[in-house]
Amino acid sequence: IESFERDGYVHIPGVLTDAEMAEVEEPMMRFIKGEVLPEGKDLCDMSGAVDRTPDEYTVFNAMLPRRYLPSMQNNVFERRAASIARQLTRGKSMSIDYDQLLAKRPNSPDSVFAWHQD
Repeated sequence: IESFERDGYVHIPGVLTDAEMAEVEEPMMRFIKGEVLPEGKDLCDMSGAVDRTPDEYTVFNAMLPRRYLPSMQNNVFERRAASIARQLTRGKSMSIDYDQLLAKRPNSPDSVFAWHQD
């Protein structure tokens, strides 16, 4: 906690096991496979391309996936992240404000993002 307060970040390896990661990945893949389609601008290609279909997106962006697939709510990652956040903020109450699924197609020149922190 002290290093987080001093440095503004913390590296925590092994937050999820492989099995837990599979639990989180399965519903996300339903979006990428086109089984769940957000409406309007809640689904786009963040590479800037406007002439592609979702299966052609190089930067697949689904905003508010928990709204479109409510079974994603309260998954193991959300619970674990909430626990970590509570500990790092010394018990402050926090809640999810926004969720987003972002998947970049490998080896696509237009899916390169500059380093940033949200």
